Formats: sequence, C-alpha cells, structure tokens
Amino acid sequence: MRKISFLPLFIWVFSLLYGGVTSAASYTVTEESDWYFSIEQDQTLVIIYGNSNQSCEEVTVDPYLWLYDDKDTLVAYDDDGNFNEQDQCVSSKIYTTLDAGDYRLRAGYFPEQLGLGNTPEWGTGEYELITEFSLIGTGTTTSTI
Repeated sequence: MRKISFLPLFIWVFSLLYGGVTSAASYTVTEESDWYFSIEQDQTLVIIYGNSNQSCEEVTVDPYLWLYDDKDTLVAYDDDGNFNEQDQCVSSKIYTTLDAGDYRLRAGYFPEQLGLGNTPEWGTGEYELITEFSLIGTGTTTSTI
C-alpha cells in the first residue's frame, strides 16, 4: 500500500493563512505620476523605493517621492534616502508607519513637483518604484516577485 504525504498541502495552506514570504512589486515611472494604495491595519510599516539604479557617475534621473493621506495631507517625502554611490546615487526611500486608510504616492523628480505627465528637462525621466504591496496608478507594471 502506498503512503500519501499531506505535508506539502499543509505547508501550502499554512502559507496562505499566515502570510509566508513577502514579495515586492516593481513599477516603472516614466513621468510624474500618482499611485494609490490602501493600508488595512494601524501602525503598518511601509517602505517605498524610488530607485534610479545608477551610480553617481551616470545620473540621468533624480527620483523624489511624496506621500499623501486621503485628506491630501503630506505624510512623508524623500529625495535621496536610498543613496549609495555604486548603484543608487540619487534614489528615494520612504520609510514610515501608517495607520489604516487610503494613500496617494506622487512619484516625481527633484527638486519640486512638475505636474502630472511632466518629465524633467534633463535626463531620461525613467526610474523604478519598489514596494511590498500593490499600487494602482498611472504607470507600467514591470514585474512582481
């Protein structure tokens, strides 16, 4: 008689119920754009990267991130919080704790908001947004994992 193992099924059900591995979502920003997301629990740690993926010798974009709550109040912003000279020279990073609610992320460029649909006068204007949750907005999804 053949033995049946339920261990793989148990692991799969357990991971569905209790989270498991967190995956990141990646989006491409090609112009100043708004991205929307919701937080379900108070005191949720949120980390959002605006990555130039460039060394300080090849800067063609300078990401800047602004985060607003559902009352359009500025909650957080960042210019170069994810800086390192090798591959993220002018990259942004928002690292904050949020309460349950709806939020808007403005993905733009240093030094100020240009207006939706606009790009800076220099460089390519293209950079990568990375989050641990899904965003809905004006942009192109490049990958999830």
